[in-house]
This record gives sequence, structure tokens and C-alpha cells, in this order.
Amino acid sequence: MAEIAKDAAILVDPRSENQLKRAIEMILDLNLENYQKMVNASLNRARVYTWTKTARETLKVYEEVVK
Repeated sequence: MAEIAKDAAILVDPRSENQLKRAIEMILDLNLENYQKMVNASLNRARVYTWTKTARETLKVYEEVVK
């Protein structure tokens, strides 16, 4: 997921309670400016992945497979 999230997320091992705890604390400790930067980065990354684009890319793969 790191290649998708890039710098717009805090990635943790979902099996690690410690990592999850630290990530939540890090987010809660952000000042407003850094919080807003993270929100904007996340929204910008999300705009890259639309259902239309995903469907188009999936169709390309299927078309390549059946050639």
C-alpha cells in the first residue's frame, strides 16, 4: 500500500497494536497546519483512484489477456 498512499498516510502493520497506537497518537498530536497538510495530501491521492479509471485499467488488462 505504500506505493498507493505515498506520503498521504501513516502506514502501520494492522496486527501491531503498538504501531496502531503510535499512529493514532501521532495524528492526534498534529498541529492544525500539519493536520490540514495531511488531509489535503490524502484527498489529492484519493482523486487519482476513481472507479472510472480503475474500470478502464482493468478492461485494458482483460483485453491484453484475451489477445
